[in-house]
Amino acid sequence: MPHEIDMSNDRANMAFRTGTEKPWHGLGNDCDGDLDQWRIAAGLDHDVIEQPCLYMNDEGTLIEVPDKKVLVRGDNGFVLSVVGSGYRTVQPREVIEFYRTLVEKQGFEMETAGALMFGKRIWALARTGLEARVKGQDLLKQYVLMATSYDGSMATISSATAIRVVCWNTFSYAVGENGQRADVRIPHNSVFNADKVKAEMGLEQNAWSEYIDKARELAGRKMKNREVIEFFFNLFYEGKEIEEDNKAAQRRIAQMVDVYQNGVGQDISAANGTAWGVVNAVTRFVDHERKTRSDSSRLNSAWFGDGDRIKHRAFDKALDLVA
Repeated sequence: MPHEIDMSNDRANMAFRTGTEKPWHGLGNDCDGDLDQWRIAAGLDHDVIEQPCLYMNDEGTLIEVPDKKVLVRGDNGFVLSVVGSGYRTVQPREVIEFYRTLVEKQGFEMETAGALMFGKRIWALARTGLEARVKGQDLLKQYVLMATSYDGSMATISSATAIRVVCWNTFSYAVGENGQRADVRIPHNSVFNADKVKAEMGLEQNAWSEYIDKARELAGRKMKNREVIEFFFNLFYEGKEIEEDNKAAQRRIAQMVDVYQNGVGQDISAANGTAWGVVNAVTRFVDHERKTRSDSSRLNSAWFGDGDRIKHRAFDKALDLVA
């Protein structure tokens, strides 16, 4: 399979808002309906069923494994994982229902939703309506991302996310004096309470404004060529023993400098020759250009894995430049 989009039941289990471009491989289903229709279009209209974990002993008798259970898709019987008995499942319908009051009472609009890796990870993304310009044409829009897993690999995540319109770079932004992430992560041994999560997420105007203020600070910090090279080297190789003639490291730094100078959106004033441009070069690389098995594998890393951590490390390092 050239991608990680869930293709169970002979369909691409992903939906996107009508009028927007299909995100990956031309797959998915457009949707402009209510949340119930979104759940169906995204292939999330099934339950994850908890079954006892059994094994067969030498006498052919089925024995239940203590403190374990099996998570099974209710629509096709696919075994998602074996987890501990204390694992609390967040159902696919709960991920969609998380947005109910946000859509119906606060004007949010669903953007995309779907499943990866045969349904082992699912997500939904909605636009909040908040937006701001860093400088000139550089427009950011606020979204809310929610995701969960059924293989124990990831907590249930609800994240305030900024998307840079000119290049569709994504960033779950930081708020607060201590740089606390604007997301809430609920481990699967805890109860998921949607109302409590929404109250903790930092969706208020002041949290968004604080992120925009930081972006504007970065846009005002000019970068010399030497600083740009040092920034990328420290981001990827700080603390590592790298020989001066290391060809792989040289290629990586050259690639990053090229994205910084020539990447989509790097020519507008906010990013051209600035610390904001350095951050967006890293984000562009992680979201769109980093070598991975597939586009959806890249998305998985950029939102939930190593790519997400690289983006936040870059943002923190850039803020150190303007401190």
